[in-house]
Amino acid sequence: MLVESNLNGANLRNANLINADFSNANVEKAQFGNNQGISIQTRADLIQRGASFVA
Repeated sequence: MLVESNLNGANLRNANLINADFSNANVEKAQFGNNQGISIQTRADLIQRGASFVA
């Protein structure tokens, strides 16, 4: 669980995020990309909260 975690600036590229819960987590400037387990809805939510997705 990543609920309420501080992931500010974290590099989460290539991470397996199946069943990950980002509720109330700080994801500002966190980098995602090539992740398993990220739905379209979760991706949109993370971007809205300041995360970025890179190739």
